[in-house]
Amino acid sequence: MKSLKYSIKLTAPTIISGIAGDSVTNSCLSYIPGTTILGMLATRYIKKYETDSEFERLFLRGALQFRNLYIQKEGKRYLPCPKNILQNKKDKNIFHILSQENDEDIDLLDYNEVNGYSYIIGESIDLHNPEFSINFHHQRNYKTGIPEENVIFNYEALDPNQIFNGEIIGEEEDLQLISALLEEKEVRIGKSKTAQYGNAEIISYKIEDFPLSETTSNPIYLYCVSDLIIFNQFGFSSSSVEDLEKLLGAKILEAYTESSRTESVVMAWKAKKPSYNTLKAGSIFLLEALPKNYQDILVYGLGERTWEGFGEVQFITLPLKLSNYVKKSTPITKPQYKIPPFIRENILQKIYENQIYNGLKDRAIKKAAIIDCSHLSKSLVAKLEIFASKSDFYAMKQMLNNTALNRLKKVYIGYDSLYDFLQESHLENEIKDILRDIKSQGREKKLSELKEEFELEDIEFEEARKAYLVNFFWFLRKKLEGESKKEENK
Repeated sequence: MKSLKYSIKLTAPTIISGIAGDSVTNSCLSYIPGTTILGMLATRYIKKYETDSEFERLFLRGALQFRNLYIQKEGKRYLPCPKNILQNKKDKNIFHILSQENDEDIDLLDYNEVNGYSYIIGESIDLHNPEFSINFHHQRNYKTGIPEENVIFNYEALDPNQIFNGEIIGEEEDLQLISALLEEKEVRIGKSKTAQYGNAEIISYKIEDFPLSETTSNPIYLYCVSDLIIFNQFGFSSSSVEDLEKLLGAKILEAYTESSRTESVVMAWKAKKPSYNTLKAGSIFLLEALPKNYQDILVYGLGERTWEGFGEVQFITLPLKLSNYVKKSTPITKPQYKIPPFIRENILQKIYENQIYNGLKDRAIKKAAIIDCSHLSKSLVAKLEIFASKSDFYAMKQMLNNTALNRLKKVYIGYDSLYDFLQESHLENEIKDILRDIKSQGREKKLSELKEEFELEDIEFEEARKAYLVNFFWFLRKKLEGESKKEENK
């Protein structure tokens, strides 16, 4: 049995659709499934040779095993991190390998599961995750073929200039035929291949002997390199450890697993394949002993649909401890393109303005809530509320009669009277301080930083003044109405 190892470099953003996502987001897998390459090579085979019994044998009957492609960095193939490896929350250089023997000496609450891909050699582990970007698009009306206005959706995509490595297992004669199909370097993979996505190139391929594993010393782990599909005695997909034991013919002492579901579409049939429960890639099992047929399992995989990339496993040993974590990249990067004007002006700008206006309303209501309204009348406050919505508020305020102005002088906000508070110089400083405080807020980024990043426009100061005063006097009026009702009910 031989192995055709090959590497593919993405030359454009690439969308490999996953199950996760929502109505406006198309999620992307962090690896390239074996089925993607199977489909690409099957298409090339049909163009060159047409369909025949040989085609069925190679692509439909499992003569070739198309294994998943995982991220490659500096010539190393990174695989899904085993589920029994934890990373210290405080010191990222410290790792712990779960086992019944050595879990008593540590507090597991200090550790997190490692999500992503790892390369383990000796007692060293290196983590690396593929990089993604998120692209915005207008939603298309498929009946008319015209984009919908004001409706957008997001595509999550693997960034270009990343290399993914995989292999195809089969007889040498079959792999020689497949090698001929790889001579054309440029390929299109994933979703939206006719648009801006999916360009890639085959940068290397080579046929090698498939390495047969020697008997591994204890402890022996069965490690799932890809998702594993197994059936129970009733013919249904299962993620049960007991069903896996029956399939292996070996006793499982410990299991560290995560369950998932797989769902895929055959575009040639325009139909979905059945959905199956799976044991997720990275699941790992401590075995009492190697299965008798472990060499066959390494070659042909374990479980169902192994020729599509499922059921790739390894029999490995793990050291007692791991260290030397080096962070290589972050999983999500911001888009490296200019935000479309429609998105910036009609969505992001409105969100930014709403944050400012909501902040002004909140501060105005809190300020009005601490005022003793006993010297104010509903008619005076209602009149000021109307003045506040006009551009010449300060001039209109001076037109109030002396009785109204004296009422304002008798109401205090802290050490200042309401009359002094409404003076132009005082009020401008108050609103400037509020705006500065609102823009400095934010969970991950300050509002001011988001404004600069997306090139957003500030609201006019006069509009900020109107928003603040209208809400200030509106709350005072409601407060006076509430006090009046209390008096009437006495």
